[in-house]
Amino acid sequence: MKVDLPNLLPRFFATPFLPTLMVVVGAMVFAPHPAYARLNVGEKFGPWSFSCTAVGVDKTRCGLVQVLTIKETGKNIVKVILGYLGKNNELVLIIHTPMNIFLDTGVLVKVDQGKQFKTALQRCQPQACIAALQVKPEFFTELTTGTSLKIGFVLWSEKKIPFIIPVPLKGIAEGMAKIKQETVPVLPQDGKEPDLML
Repeated sequence: MKVDLPNLLPRFFATPFLPTLMVVVGAMVFAPHPAYARLNVGEKFGPWSFSCTAVGVDKTRCGLVQVLTIKETGKNIVKVILGYLGKNNELVLIIHTPMNIFLDTGVLVKVDQGKQFKTALQRCQPQACIAALQVKPEFFTELTTGTSLKIGFVLWSEKKIPFIIPVPLKGIAEGMAKIKQETVPVLPQDGKEPDLML
């Protein structure tokens, strides 16, 4: 999806910050290739795509992915991943933002006019900074019934410009239902820290 940058609202969410919800990022959940036999990579659910990355022999990490780009430049501004990627098969929302975000503010999320959450920033790499949030049942209900996931952050500059990026949620309920139905998660070996990038 392409975002018209001048139309993004340069302001923060009105609601106060909530405490950071920590996400366990040690061991991720993997599934063997046969588990996805009926769900094809690239299959679309609205603006979301089913995407997988091979991380070993017959081991794959998969989830729903949506990438938003700046219309004027064609560059990615955010990448959002939703999948059962936690240590114990928890549902996790992973957000890739531009490198030059203001770390003190972090990355904020909320669905429509719902509760606001401050994600846990995991690390910054040459391509992006990565934030994650364990998705509790109440928030999952919002994601699957809402219209837009609003992602807020501040770009580091002399003016510290805040942005709110709206991410359409159409199709996410159908996609997540199919993933849950057709996947059989398998935990990786202890001591192996996989990459969060999909």
